[in-house]
Amino acid sequence: NLILFEILLTSMDLKGEVFCLLSYFLYLVLKFWLSFKFFFAFLGAVNNLKCIDPKSNGLPNIDGLLPLLSSTKEKLMITEVLNTIQKIIASNPSAINWDLNQRLINATKHLLLTNSSHLVKSQALVLLSYLAPIASDSSLDSSAALQSVCISIIKILREFSHYFDPRVRCAALESILFLHERGIKLDISLYCEFCEGLSDDYEGCRMASIKLLEVLSHIYRDW
Repeated sequence: NLILFEILLTSMDLKGEVFCLLSYFLYLVLKFWLSFKFFFAFLGAVNNLKCIDPKSNGLPNIDGLLPLLSSTKEKLMITEVLNTIQKIIASNPSAINWDLNQRLINATKHLLLTNSSHLVKSQALVLLSYLAPIASDSSLDSSAALQSVCISIIKILREFSHYFDPRVRCAALESILFLHERGIKLDISLYCEFCEGLSDDYEGCRMASIKLLEVLSHIYRDW
């Protein structure tokens, strides 16, 4: 039944607005009377769909999923919700406004502080790298607040690059690298973290650190 349900969703040829409304409606229905596994399959199917219309703001999807981050304790459910939100933002970065951006950041920070699962922490760090505001985000207010939020996100990623679980450390370092790919300039003060990562016993951390040091060497080539 789960497989048939996912096939049905992924085979639908929906326009953006229709899909957003459908996903929000299904969220409300599934929340109250379907089992966790059924709903989990739905979220997985949403991740695989590529029919979000760029002209649609996509907010019904995110607003519908956001409450699940606080209403459930199941780590797989939370991880899938975070991943789904990330996919929506990646499909249409301009869809997110300042208010929603702040609510997502606050919810993600809360998960990092309260949830012990490495899956949740890793995905939360990845989502933060998508939520860091940059000047080209036309839907976000252009002010000093953008820089302040971005600095706070980098600080969080920096702290988790020292986390005891190597999978979380790797996610933090790779998220910092993604910030660079989005056009955010990395500060030279991060050099020590990246050098420390070269001796990490986890290969993913070492590889990410090498790439980050290369980034700094190009940014600060005159140092």
